Amino acid sequence: MKTMLAFLLMLIVCSSMLKAQNKFRADFDCKQQQITDSMLFRRFISSDLSFESYKDSLVGFQSAYGKNKQFEGLSQDAALTALSFYPELSDTRIHFKYRPIAWTMNARPAVSNLFHSGEKDNFLVLINNNEGKHKGLSYDSLSFNIQVGFFAHEFAHILEYKEMNDLKAMRFSVRYMLFPNFKKKVERYTDYLATKHRLANPMFERVESVLNNPYASETYKNRIRRFYLSPDEIFCIWLSNTNQGNRLVK
Repeated sequence: MKTMLAFLLMLIVCSSMLKAQNKFRADFDCKQQQITDSMLFRRFISSDLSFESYKDSLVGFQSAYGKNKQFEGLSQDAALTALSFYPELSDTRIHFKYRPIAWTMNARPAVSNLFHSGEKDNFLVLINNNEGKHKGLSYDSLSFNIQVGFFAHEFAHILEYKEMNDLKAMRFSVRYMLFPNFKKKVERYTDYLATKHRLANPMFERVESVLNNPYASETYKNRIRRFYLSPDEIFCIWLSNTNQGNRLVK
């Protein structure tokens, strides 16, 4: 009996993984290329977002995208700028907190969402305060453009979480923790989704900032190389979006 139950459980997990893989696809039709010698690429990397380029729009961003957002000891600037590229999250409840976590930033559904029959759009974005055992990139030391890139990735995760009910969220969590290939598909799809939201430049700078930062651990760098889109892939996706343009600010 136990063997039969275990077999049925395995079938359920495997079938769920196959369904998920249809969405979280790891393969993109991008040819490897030496992009650093491209004139177009040089224009691309010179178009990074700065505080000065949008500061006059901050009041409008706060009004349009700051609803239901709580910032616990955190400057709103980069988060609101990234949110301006995610209008579908304008009413979503998101709480931003500094916490001693393993990586620079992490988004997750709030625990209160589970088995709650009412509004479920409650999410956390945790930012590493470098006060725990895990020391790495200090969020406050990052450029504005790179901060936007980190938020862009986490907001893409939240878009995915919003589509899940309790059962799907629990299945997702188990697969993400137990199956590295599934985790890779999720993270690469999330990078892809953020890039498609016209945030290719900060996404590119985000990856570059980790891979080239002397204060980032090799564990962190290897995690980025293994599970996320490479800078070349992000640039390739950007090139494929002919209407995305080279600008970041709307």
